[in-house]
Amino acid sequence: MTTDDDELIVRAATARLLGALAPNQREDVDQHTLIVDELGYNSLRLVEVALWLEELFETEPGVLESPAGVKTVGDLQDFMLGLVGDGRAAIPAEEAIVRVIRDS
Repeated sequence: MTTDDDELIVRAATARLLGALAPNQREDVDQHTLIVDELGYNSLRLVEVALWLEELFETEPGVLESPAGVKTVGDLQDFMLGLVGDGRAAIPAEEAIVRVIRDS
């Protein structure tokens, strides 16, 4: 089960990472932003961001290979919250988010 603070951290980290790593980088990413159509992700970049998310959220490898129905940032945020709620992912620290964005 996640707290309100945990949810805010997961939503912010996911949006921030997707916006910063996107081919069409944006800071104004929200839950309705389309990952492919608006942020410009292609299949290769989606694999890369999945690997970064797995590292950031400390999930098992491959858990993000093809999450069904994920089209928007909000869909991915909900998916990540589900993993955290199930104990299959950890809440990332701010330092880890900054490091992933810097190192990508």
